[in-house]
Amino acid sequence: MKMSTYILSLLLLCSASAAATGGGDELYMPREIRRAYERGTRSMSGAPGDRYWQNGADYDLRVRVNPGTRLCSGEASITYRNNSPDTLRRLVLTLHQNMNRRGAARLSALGDRAVTEGMRIGALRVDGTERGFLPDAGEARIDGANCVVTMPAPLPPGGETEITVTWD
Repeated sequence: MKMSTYILSLLLLCSASAAATGGGDELYMPREIRRAYERGTRSMSGAPGDRYWQNGADYDLRVRVNPGTRLCSGEASITYRNNSPDTLRRLVLTLHQNMNRRGAARLSALGDRAVTEGMRIGALRVDGTERGFLPDAGEARIDGANCVVTMPAPLPPGGETEITVTWD
């Protein structure tokens, strides 16, 4: 590499680095983190800020286990509280057992006995309204280990909703 090409490459690299950090002494900060600082939900130390909140849920689980078939099934009633300042139009339920599905992305290998079909949702209701899993319904969908549920009516700040689900 010629010296002039090397110097030009070095100058381009330095200017790209300066542009990426804003050219000042400040480190790059993702916009979501910056927004959390601006809203007061996170402090610069990383600790929760003065306006930090967490949504809440109470669960009533009824579970049946069949050792012969290795099948676990049940019903759940979930009271979900929106403690956020935002109106929620969707909820995301985590289906942890879907990490055991064949082909699921995970950080470690599973033995053959640990691989399952994952969670199968029999019925899902929000405040008594059925949420369909049909491809065109758009009311609920399973994406890996997440079940994304569209609310039948937006859940305002401070509101509660009742979710019932049957599963195996």
